[in-house]
Amino acid sequence: MKRYTSLTKVIARTSLLAIPFIFLLTIYFVKDPNMVLREYEDYDHPVLKQQHVGYIMWHKFLKYNPQKHYDSYILGSSSTAAFLCKEWSKHIQGTPIRIASFEEGLYETYAKMKALDTMKGQKIKNVLIITEPRLLAFTNPRVGIMHAISPEICAMSKFDFQLTYIKSFLKFNIYYPYIKFLFTGEYGKSGRDPINNGVKCLIKYTNDAEDAGRVDRFIEEKGFQAFYETHKDNFIACKNRTPKMLPAILKKPQIEMLKALKRIVDKHHTNFKFILVPGFNQDYMNDKDFAILQQTLGKENVFSYELNVHKELNKIENFYDAGHFRQRVGRYILNDVYGNRNR
Repeated sequence: MKRYTSLTKVIARTSLLAIPFIFLLTIYFVKDPNMVLREYEDYDHPVLKQQHVGYIMWHKFLKYNPQKHYDSYILGSSSTAAFLCKEWSKHIQGTPIRIASFEEGLYETYAKMKALDTMKGQKIKNVLIITEPRLLAFTNPRVGIMHAISPEICAMSKFDFQLTYIKSFLKFNIYYPYIKFLFTGEYGKSGRDPINNGVKCLIKYTNDAEDAGRVDRFIEEKGFQAFYETHKDNFIACKNRTPKMLPAILKKPQIEMLKALKRIVDKHHTNFKFILVPGFNQDYMNDKDFAILQQTLGKENVFSYELNVHKELNKIENFYDAGHFRQRVGRYILNDVYGNRNR
């Protein structure tokens, strides 16, 4: 009898310990904070900030493609926020959409291109790849919701794909602010707070970056100094540093993946541009790597706007933070690239 009583107590205590976990899972499955469990009409006004914007953009492409018949694609890192489809359309003939992701490495870019290539009847008329040298090192799938674009692209099962998002939500710095917001409507205003509160982030059919555009409009109206006064921390680490050349990173795995990418654009006779973009006082690509890029992808397709080449861009007022430049710089680069001026 004593053993039975002790066992009952253990089970009861274990059940009590499980209650918070069950509560969090219930919240997750009922509210679907990352918008990955169910289909939605609107993906552009999320409650949580979209760390997984790669999934959102790709899913929206699949959702609207039957209606819009996309044939032109902006791929790459978060720096693509400076490149608007409406601006790109001035230089190309096609129906464009941005399908980028945060920290998008060479693997994710190639995997998306491969997915487009295998879609029956999918046209690939124009491709604009926006990237940074360090991101070309990644030739394998990476973990985390920033890289969980789709099970096929991530080379994972649907179960593991969903588990990635559950694990992300179960982090204290995500679930606590989210639940607090659900029950009180309160949330932090700092850039580190995960709550977006339904503010528009993307333009519906193009995935143009409305959040970056909003900051740009603020700067145009109030002046850069007004922006800088509340965002000084964005520049502390880089304001006084001196850019230098990076070590070479393009080895056999990277070169083979770049060759595979080139085969896809050649197959579709794609108008293809591969652009290395600047960061404020950031290091720049090794000359040997740049030569390999030109040799592999075609000299006429590869452009560098890094600071060793375009020193005129290295002005603090051209940036939101160390790694992200304003949309006016994106317009400058587009005008320059399609004006056939190379490195």
